[in-house]
Amino acid sequence: MAIKNMLKEKKEIIEKKKRRNTGKKVATGLTIGAFIGAIAGVLLAPKSGKEIRNDLKETTKGSINTIKESANKIKGNVKESTEGFRNNQEGMEIDLTHTINKVKDKLKSEKNDSEEE
Repeated sequence: MAIKNMLKEKKEIIEKKKRRNTGKKVATGLTIGAFIGAIAGVLLAPKSGKEIRNDLKETTKGSINTIKESANKIKGNVKESTEGFRNNQEGMEIDLTHTINKVKDKLKSEKNDSEEE
């Protein structure tokens, strides 16, 4: 029973990782798309060269800040996932050790019972 629960938990962890990876890909795609769209809009706008350069400079700064924020969020998610996995692994080890000890005790008991007969 404990093994079945451990397998179920491991499967859930894997599914969570897949969902996170999908979310990260979507966020990355949106960020890149917004950056490219902003550059295209600035370059195609009917402004003077100096104004375009200033707009491009401001857009780049904003995009860099957005990328930094996204990177920090991803870093936090990875750290959180790693800690959760470690805690889960420790719990599974304790459960497995407990189950093994129960099986050993039961086998010893059955062996003693059979020797007494």
